[in-house]
Amino acid sequence: MDIEKHAEEFHRIRKKYGFDNEEMSETIAQYLTSKKHTSSKEFAELFDMKHEDALVFLSFIEKGIRLRESSSKLNQ
Repeated sequence: MDIEKHAEEFHRIRKKYGFDNEEMSETIAQYLTSKKHTSSKEFAELFDMKHEDALVFLSFIEKGIRLRESSSKLNQ
């Protein structure tokens, strides 16, 4: 999936599950940063969502983290 389509899907999922408010964003951020490993299945169950949506949602976050890491390495 190209980055633009992936971003569209990420935002669709955020709205679908009500993740687009500050409280939920903070809850998700705390959950993700408190774990060394998060499975999409576990995430889907915890946040009451379809597994396929959890895969797309988490993979977009992972892409963003990798992009930030590679960008910071280039700027060193």
